[in-house]
Amino acid sequence: MDADSNIDVAMRASLDLSPDGVMVFEAVRDDAGVIVDFCWRYVNEAAAGIVGRPRGWFIGRQMLREMPGNREEGLFDLYKRVTETGTVETRELDYQHETLRHSFRIVATPAPNGFVVSFSDITRRREAERALLQADHQKDQFLAVLSHELRNPLAGITHSLDILQSTLRSGDLAQRAYLIAVRQVAHLRRLIDDLLDVARIRADTITMTTRPVDLRETAEMAIDNLWPALVAKQIQIKREVSATPVMVSGDPVRLTQIIGNLLDNACKFSPPGAMISLRLRQDDERARLEVVDAGRGLEADEIAGLLERNPIGARRRIGDGAGLGLGLFLVRRLIEAHGGEVTVASDGAGKGSTFAIALPLSPMPMNVHAVSALTVPPASVRSGRRAILIVDDDDDAAESLSMLLELRGNDVWVAGNAQAALEAVRSRPVEVVLLDIGLPGVSGHELARLLRREPDGQRLALIALSGFGHAADIRASQDAGLDDHLVKPVAFGRLSTSIDRALGARRRP
Repeated sequence: MDADSNIDVAMRASLDLSPDGVMVFEAVRDDAGVIVDFCWRYVNEAAAGIVGRPRGWFIGRQMLREMPGNREEGLFDLYKRVTETGTVETRELDYQHETLRHSFRIVATPAPNGFVVSFSDITRRREAERALLQADHQKDQFLAVLSHELRNPLAGITHSLDILQSTLRSGDLAQRAYLIAVRQVAHLRRLIDDLLDVARIRADTITMTTRPVDLRETAEMAIDNLWPALVAKQIQIKREVSATPVMVSGDPVRLTQIIGNLLDNACKFSPPGAMISLRLRQDDERARLEVVDAGRGLEADEIAGLLERNPIGARRRIGDGAGLGLGLFLVRRLIEAHGGEVTVASDGAGKGSTFAIALPLSPMPMNVHAVSALTVPPASVRSGRRAILIVDDDDDAAESLSMLLELRGNDVWVAGNAQAALEAVRSRPVEVVLLDIGLPGVSGHELARLLRREPDGQRLALIALSGFGHAADIRASQDAGLDDHLVKPVAFGRLSTSIDRALGARRRP
């Protein structure tokens, strides 16, 4: 077959000027008519330059004999399919042959007894994509380390503030300074968590661990977490909550975060002494939670921007003093990840706002009743002095937590590494071990496995107390046999509850 009979002269001239490589192939068949190879019938200047051969070298030669890599890359099968079915196929690949190292985007189009393939060199684009992926991975690593390094000093500050609280008199100057410090630490933690979550959402790497959750419990936990801000502005929460469990399937940490962000937003934009209503009910197959404030209200154009993809843009709409504008953006994305939706309503400036979330209901577990058994640990577990070992290489965080636990009537020891921790467990009547994960040498996860192998290791309550709070870190703690994973800084009530539950579980026959 003569190439000129298949390719118009004008078309040939156009293809010769194309920056993309273009080749025309004819099928080579065996006696049974089966395609066994393809031979070149036309090659433009760009294609010859990419491969590094003169144009005349190609004509009449067979593809697989000269470039067997086409079979290994799956291109031969693709070309056969195009020739036999008459379909057009597109593919991107990294190609290597002799000195040829390129990334291509190829488009194979059927032709009489063969096909035409055009390929553009996307090597620079692929290299840029790989560089971006590497940079994104490095960013995630940096954020994880940064969060750990920021949360460790916050833990020490939080514990020290809890210790100071017992020495202060209500209403004096020191008490007022204490409340300011508590509010600012809580604010810093929310900022750290929100920044990390936004980065994970934009990278599509956020994960959740779902289980049946009573929204009444998560709402109460969110209110407890927000108490410094509520006390500072003398704001009260009016609860209008179902008397029976409102069960959904979700990540309890994320659901608490969602409700907390809505309450925090209402608190920011409500005047001092205001009342915020939290309403929780279930309708048909959905749970509905509303946070209603009597604050500055919203205009229609502000509502449109609050939940948009650009949280900083939303911040400009609602003015200075509103933080980074990340909280509501996170609420929308996290609610959508739970299969729910969030809505915003307001009658205008000065008339308050209503933020509502709706989630699919989940069947109630057999062990959940009108008052959940998970809310308060068994009384038998909550009594008496506990023997607690803190394992942390951050001296300030360990010492401040140790003082706080001792003030609450516990026997406490501190170890700075895995070897010291093992020696303490072997020589003292330890019941609870609070483990930092980022220990030097042997990690907290590895130490947990070693502790479980000790003669009395199965009775120990092991709790991770770490600056690392990604879902992968929590799963790693579960895999290592830890009873719980708490992220620094943790409120003492949350820590105490975790200890009670872990001890209760370990004491069951």
